[in-house]
Amino acid sequence: AGQNGGPSLTFKLANKSLLSYIEIYNGGCSSIDVHLGVKKGSHNLVKIVSSKRLARNRLNEVRIGHIPCNYVKIVIKGGAPMSIYQLRLNGIDAGEVGAKMGPSTEYLLYRATERMLYGKSLRMVRPIAKPRHDKMEKFVSDKEFSLKVPTSFYVLKRKDKGDLPDSNGNGRRGATVFTAGQMKKASVIAVERFPTKTLLEEAGIASSGDLSTFPSISINAAKLADLLNARREKERGASAKARSVVQPSSASFVSDTELRFRLRADIDVQKPELLMEQEGVSELIRYTDAKALLTKSGESHHAALQSAGKRPFAMFPSAFTFLNSSWRCGWEDAIFDGVKPTLFDQGCHVPIVSVFTNRPDKDGVNVYFTGTEDACKHFNELLAASL
Repeated sequence: AGQNGGPSLTFKLANKSLLSYIEIYNGGCSSIDVHLGVKKGSHNLVKIVSSKRLARNRLNEVRIGHIPCNYVKIVIKGGAPMSIYQLRLNGIDAGEVGAKMGPSTEYLLYRATERMLYGKSLRMVRPIAKPRHDKMEKFVSDKEFSLKVPTSFYVLKRKDKGDLPDSNGNGRRGATVFTAGQMKKASVIAVERFPTKTLLEEAGIASSGDLSTFPSISINAAKLADLLNARREKERGASAKARSVVQPSSASFVSDTELRFRLRADIDVQKPELLMEQEGVSELIRYTDAKALLTKSGESHHAALQSAGKRPFAMFPSAFTFLNSSWRCGWEDAIFDGVKPTLFDQGCHVPIVSVFTNRPDKDGVNVYFTGTEDACKHFNELLAASL
């Protein structure tokens, strides 16, 4: 067939194979191209060898490099087209690799290469769209704090009695005062409030002094991050899986009233070999970037909360506002108690499941998703931990 610059020969292999090299006894051809593919059709072929020059009247060896394929197409680009006297394809049956060496070795030897060469992520039929920036909407929670979240996010409104934490930071939902997210993108943000005095007393630390700034509390950043994480883990209960730990050297004071740190949670994987085969990874790790703001109870706060008919915030000497970005987020322009922090762009970079829709109703959020049984189980656990 006269295509792609000259006559061509197309071979369909009996089984998917890792093509190592091609032996060609050449007569008068000048050069060739070699295209490989796993699906039928010229549009599914990828050029592996380009303009390979061949010596005439002798045996030539064209190295391929153990590339997985079902179809091999050789395009003759110059010289006498019908002067290839002998041709042999050399390689390994891909099925033998998985059967004798297991799925992990199978993935390392050829499945990763196959996905990169023939996968949709790198062979786009349409131009990559520019990232769309969602419109932001301001959310005010009884004037205790305010922030802006994308309009596409579903906000869980905690109005029932007992949903919001009391003066000691305890409630039916723990210390959480705000949760919003988009399940389609697995993006969740939560705000939790911990009274400073109670937090320190529970840890056996004196709380009678000045609690308005971190230096006056006299606790280093790592210790403070551990206290906050320990309180969150305590609320989750002993039966909760994927326990979080503060990553070493991640905690630091940005200012006298702001602390940043990162948490890591190793997700239990029951079938790592199956996960490696399907997703290309053998472990699942959730990272949480956090920002703790130490807020003061000034007169303006006190007056605003009294007018809202809520218990005045002045009852707390000071409090931590804990920002938990459990999944990948890219939100900007958030405002907490008059402070405009930069939110973190972080998340779980492992594709756990493919979420395709979510629907809010009177009971909360119903999430419909596809994936393996283990992956769905892990997603449910992470979602429950985040909300």
